[in-house]
Amino acid sequence: MIKLVIYFFLFFLTISCKNERETRAQFNDESSKETNDSIKNISKNNNMQKIEFYQIFPEDADINFTPFDLKDTTNNKIIEFKKKLSIFEESNQTLEDLDFDQLSILINNETFEESKSFVNSEWFKYFIDKYDLSHYYNDFMKLAIENQDILAVKILINKGYIFRKEEVEIAENIKNEALEKIKLNRNNNGMDEDSNPVFYVDEKSKFSEILSMIVMKFKNNQIFDKDGYTNLREGRGVETKVLEKIKTGEHIIVLDNPERVFQNTEDEDGNSWYLIETKNGTKGFVHKSRIVSK
Repeated sequence: MIKLVIYFFLFFLTISCKNERETRAQFNDESSKETNDSIKNISKNNNMQKIEFYQIFPEDADINFTPFDLKDTTNNKIIEFKKKLSIFEESNQTLEDLDFDQLSILINNETFEESKSFVNSEWFKYFIDKYDLSHYYNDFMKLAIENQDILAVKILINKGYIFRKEEVEIAENIKNEALEKIKLNRNNNGMDEDSNPVFYVDEKSKFSEILSMIVMKFKNNQIFDKDGYTNLREGRGVETKVLEKIKTGEHIIVLDNPERVFQNTEDEDGNSWYLIETKNGTKGFVHKSRIVSK
């Protein structure tokens, strides 16, 4: 009789444990499903959030802080900016879909009295360091010269920018225009010959420093090749005819660079050649790796 009681006790205990395990397993499965559904919903919500570049840097942007200031957790403006930037970068591994007009807000124009925006130049450096924007370097430089944004000019120089003859001419024209506006401010109450305001801020002028930098770098454009010379070629590519040999250290005039000629193309070989003029007046192409500005 005692054995029979023990038998039934063990039997019911086994059944009870089995039911508990099944209940726990079912609970864990449901809990796991809920967790996975929650993660999917969060991911879905994040994917639904899309931030455009202009939402980070609007036309009336006033961004005095730098990328280094993003660690500030007390400034609401910085916190909101960081959130937008994070979402933007997560969905934009490249900036292929952005045209120059959107990116141009990173170049300041403090000489224009009616300018509606200001973006700390560290952000220009941030984006050209983070993304490959070399196909826009010529456009950036042209706008930086025209706007007299000396910090942007310096940033591009530090990226190894090689100046062309055209940019020297642009800088000279900007200097002449700026001097004329300064003259109108001083002698004609800032009004041009048609009685229109020039809106020029004299104290923000940087044309002289920019022109000096460009001329110096342009005059220092030269050939450097460990073999002591490089080939001037008739076309873009090593298979084209050699016109003459240019010695290392010899000054050259850069007429155009590949980012301008082949902008928005997939011609990688063409993207590697500069159109130049030698001291003898011969025009041809040299591989960009052989051109330096000291």
